[in-house]
Order: sequence, then structure tokens, then C-alpha cells
Amino acid sequence: MNGESVSVEEFVEGIFTKYINNDGLPCGKTDKDLHKKAECLSHYSYVHSKKQVMVVDIQGAGYNMFDPEIASVILVDKQEVMFTAGNLSHLAIDNFVAQHTCNMFSSV
Repeated sequence: MNGESVSVEEFVEGIFTKYINNDGLPCGKTDKDLHKKAECLSHYSYVHSKKQVMVVDIQGAGYNMFDPEIASVILVDKQEVMFTAGNLSHLAIDNFVAQHTCNMFSSV
């Protein structure tokens, strides 16, 4: 736009809900299935990556999820931050592990 770069996303219908923060902490811990499934995704990504990465910053409207962040054990590789500046590395991973309780979707 006028020589400036812009980013445009498709409009997502529904009520925006944040399930897991960028820092790995669950938002509004509830018994709702979507909160449990969001925690399951973080848990699954961590376990199946052999504890190297975790999907965090999970948000969306209903089952339309978008704009996640990845927290990785390795923060910097070749002087470049892995997966963007939003990678809170051990902080996010440690926060999630400390707060997470396995549920019917995430028990491994």
C-alpha cells in the first residue's frame, strides 16, 4: 500500500479465544474441550519432537486456529533466532510443563 508492505488475513467468523499464551501458560483454564484440545496439541508437539519444540500461542475462533508460535529448545542457530523472535524457548516450554495436566485428549 503506497509503497509499504502489509499483511492481510482472511476474516475468521466467531468469537476469538486465546487458549495458550506465547509464554506457554494456558489461558482461562476451563473444562471446555477446545481448551483441552489446545493443550493436547502443545503436549503432542513436545512429546513427538523428542522434547525439542512445542507449539504455543494457540488461539482462534472455534476450530479455526491461527497464528501459533513455536518454542524450541535451541533458540539461536547460526546467529538467527529459530522460528522468529516470538520463540520464548525454555520459558514457554517450562511454563507449559509446570501447568499442564494431562486430560482425555493428551494422555500419552
